[in-house]
Amino acid sequence: MENTQKTTFLQRFIAARESKPIATVNKWCASPIGLSFFALLTLVGYLFSLELLVYSVVVAYVLYVCLFGEDFYTIIPLFLFCYVASAPENNPARIEFSLYYGGTGIAILILAAVAVTALLLRVGLDKKMGFKRLFTKKRKLALGFAALATAFFLSGIGSAGYLDLAWKNLFFALLQALGFGLIYFFFSATVNWEKRDKNYFAWAILIVGVLVALEMFSLFIFCGIVTDGTIDRSLIYTGWGNYNNIGAMITLAVPFAFYLSLQYKRGFLLLIPASLLTAAVFFSCSRSSSVVVALGFVGGYILTAIKTKEKLPFFITTGALLTALAVLCIIFHEYLGALFAKLPLIFNGGNPDISPDYIGRPAGTGNDYGGFLGLFNDAKRFEIYGEGLNVFLKYPVFGETFYPQGYQPGAFATLQGFNGFFPPRWHNTFIQLLASCGVVGLIAYLFHRVQTVLLFFKSPSLFKTFIGIGVLLLLLMSMLDCHLFNIGPAFFYSACLLFAEFADKKDEANPTTTIDKEGV
Repeated sequence: MENTQKTTFLQRFIAARESKPIATVNKWCASPIGLSFFALLTLVGYLFSLELLVYSVVVAYVLYVCLFGEDFYTIIPLFLFCYVASAPENNPARIEFSLYYGGTGIAILILAAVAVTALLLRVGLDKKMGFKRLFTKKRKLALGFAALATAFFLSGIGSAGYLDLAWKNLFFALLQALGFGLIYFFFSATVNWEKRDKNYFAWAILIVGVLVALEMFSLFIFCGIVTDGTIDRSLIYTGWGNYNNIGAMITLAVPFAFYLSLQYKRGFLLLIPASLLTAAVFFSCSRSSSVVVALGFVGGYILTAIKTKEKLPFFITTGALLTALAVLCIIFHEYLGALFAKLPLIFNGGNPDISPDYIGRPAGTGNDYGGFLGLFNDAKRFEIYGEGLNVFLKYPVFGETFYPQGYQPGAFATLQGFNGFFPPRWHNTFIQLLASCGVVGLIAYLFHRVQTVLLFFKSPSLFKTFIGIGVLLLLLMSMLDCHLFNIGPAFFYSACLLFAEFADKKDEANPTTTIDKEGV
């Protein structure tokens, strides 16, 4: 009798999951409208310091998906939304009484634990998933990711002071390994890729880029970044990163706007957000992002111009945008000149108006280096790289852990500024690997990189090409900054490789054209 009742309940539950109302909600959540809802929620949380509300709604949605979702597809973008949700007044590296400390910090950890538990229960109870599938799913990049994780965990073995830093270093290594591989490994086995629209991922990245741009411009409006008509770059920071991090996240969205423009009728209109996002990167005042986004825009534009079936409206839109840009520059040239007037000074010798509490550096200080408009100013990068290479030569096999001992990379990354868990980093992927993980880390990374190159060049498609552009932009920016060793960009990287490997399988089995879709 009990078995019959249990079976009946299970049948009713499955019927509820497959009912029309649930199907409608699931379809809505897997659309740009659903993504826009989470973007709006994140923006509200950011503007009003309601991150705890954002995380609570996200966890509630994860519980809903675990109960009523066919798979975990729509959870993937939530990693990025949560990453960019933190308001400036809760920046844990700058604020002593941040939301992420004390009781609210414990509450956030509890929410995360609830989400993880629910996901694991669904995997264990769902016969279509199962824990076995997590380990038996065939993945082309598995060995490379495993090699990187191994190198991270071996970081610093044998170096002086390793035992004093061991627990901290191992935990950071765990976060790095999860940042690189969690999304790739977990969702490759828990998503039914045959039924999923890959455009969802492109919309997710584009919407995150728009969200970050709005967060940045809210700083211009509410936080006094423009003083005496001029941008003070030192004040461009959120709760999750500064101007370089902001510029990078916006840059990553640009290729996906171009990709989506090829997927819909009237898709040429998406040239507008691609252009606006590119302009937004320049307002972030991040030099590396500004250079790289220009390359990404030109590359995406050329590829789109070649591939689009709507060439005439595409080029008309281009002309209209160029005309609008010229008119704006003519009308507001004095205002724009004043707005960016201090940037050459910032790039060449520091900002005299720099905030006293900015990363622990006193007001009026800067770096003594030059270069025409800052274009040839290395911001002491080469000095940092030299110190990193010296660390590598001292500990060539496994490096000196992720926590530099006796030297802080860059005057802007002092112990006072980074007095928490996250260490200062070396602002270059290869120097970071050599200094932190030695030759073992470099070999693991090169092996992983060969695997990713083969992934993109074998059975190429338009979707994989634009994902490849996004990954390339991230890698280029990471040659001057530590983006790959920040959690958010690592999530983006992991998701890109996930979709590049698995999302095109449906197209290979059932090739279709998407240009006939209605939209935009």
